[in-house]
Amino acid sequence: MPIRTLPELTLLETPTPVYTGAEYTVFAYEVVAGLCTIFLATGAELSPPANISFPQNGMNPGQQVTLWGFTSATFLNGVTATITQNVPELLAISFPVTAAPVGLTDDAGNVAIAPASTYKQVTITAGANSSDSVYVGDGNVSSSRYTYKLAAGAGCVIDGQNTPAQRIFAVGSGVNDVVQVTLEN
Repeated sequence: MPIRTLPELTLLETPTPVYTGAEYTVFAYEVVAGLCTIFLATGAELSPPANISFPQNGMNPGQQVTLWGFTSATFLNGVTATITQNVPELLAISFPVTAAPVGLTDDAGNVAIAPASTYKQVTITAGANSSDSVYVGDGNVSSSRYTYKLAAGAGCVIDGQNTPAQRIFAVGSGVNDVVQVTLEN
């Protein structure tokens, strides 16, 4: 049973997944006819920055992505969505949402291809220097809705034969809040 400890994760004040695949920054989004499109490109013409390329083996229709850290499109924070369309030349992906229509809007957020792996056990430990409490739960985790509340240095173990770590989220209540995540196959 291989055990893998991930690099320490700094938490945001919005739900942050404790484990993801490669992460990409979102620069804009729009919602048209029940379809949300997020762009990994900048500028009014949405031309891709030179240092970003569309994943060669990911973000394809049928794959799931995890979203977090949005400042404007907060309805996307903590969501795991299934891609229905992609436009690699615009570095864009689309998926269904129930949100009201929104024109093209700049935003800051993150997207990652949801790993297909499941784990026998996921251990989450709040950093020793965490300033207050760390809350652990699903994509809707908050200081008033959580499965585990961890003080600095405390941990929790999530057991299960098929635990999808990308669906476990944490929220920090202070600027120094971090967690250490260990995955066991």
